[in-house]
Amino acid sequence: MRKKVLSLLKRVLISSLITIILLEIGLRIFGFGSFELPEFSMISNPAIHIKPDDQLGVHLVPGTYQVTLNKKLTYQATHLENGQRTCGESNFDGPLLAFYGCSFTYGTGVNDDEVYPHLLQQEFDSLRIENRAVPGYGQAQVLAMLKDDFKKKEKPAVLILNYLSFHNERNTMNAAYRQKIRMGYEITKRDEAGIEQFKCSYPFGEIVDGKLKMNKIPIGEINSTLPLINYSAITNSLQNVFDQKSVDVAQDEKITLAMIDRIHELCQSQGVQLVISYMTDDDQTKRLTQHCAKTSIPTIDITVDLTQKGYTNAPYDQHPSAIAHEIFAEKLTEYFEAMN
Repeated sequence: MRKKVLSLLKRVLISSLITIILLEIGLRIFGFGSFELPEFSMISNPAIHIKPDDQLGVHLVPGTYQVTLNKKLTYQATHLENGQRTCGESNFDGPLLAFYGCSFTYGTGVNDDEVYPHLLQQEFDSLRIENRAVPGYGQAQVLAMLKDDFKKKEKPAVLILNYLSFHNERNTMNAAYRQKIRMGYEITKRDEAGIEQFKCSYPFGEIVDGKLKMNKIPIGEINSTLPLINYSAITNSLQNVFDQKSVDVAQDEKITLAMIDRIHELCQSQGVQLVISYMTDDDQTKRLTQHCAKTSIPTIDITVDLTQKGYTNAPYDQHPSAIAHEIFAEKLTEYFEAMN
């Protein structure tokens, strides 16, 4: 009896192993592979211009840096002691306008004086403009920032919050976005030695009992995946399927709108005018602008067709180019003129 059981187990193991091998080969034949990092690099001189943050994921490191993307595109980025990218200086003690957003407002890929908040500061020196945007941020980070900013920093007269529809997945840290974070984490470790011990947490929102609840997730949990995805097409495919199937786009949007409302309430309590600028033209953005209209939040359309040649830093990077930033500034000029 024992020999029969052992023989059966042996056949099962051999059959399973053959099946796994054939499935692995089949997946690779049809173009599916193990987890691989994209061909992307970001190197700064001096090293490490962005560091891990236990509350916001990452933050800017003060200093002036030459940042090179994909070994080809180099730009200068100056980070002030207050953790913001420079906008130059204003000659007057006028109203303060603070821009919050992601890499599109921070200006990844373009020099300090080419970023649209900087361009606006040079055009309107009777205003004071601050660029408080940070690459990778969404409304979740902004909401977390404001609680401290309104206590520690000068409150702006106007807070201009930039929105792009891909912020929705950032705001919930859904499974698909976690995969992007994992890639960024591995690229960072590969490109800039010294931060292998990446200790950080990312904020996100969820709806609990019908109300927005803010939470945070450490990088260790984000980086948790099925074993061997770096080596096996099977486990990598299963991980991708799980990541995509678990995404609830409608819920991501609902949570983002709840964050916008919470930011609006916080601004109102501090006497700060909230304005939403948006750069995407899709159904999610249309629904957001409709929501803002119902809740009396002003919006400004500063979209640029980034599929047009010259409007991104392609082929080295897909962020808006200096030309696109000029258009962003032009579209905001009318609003700024009304303030003067």
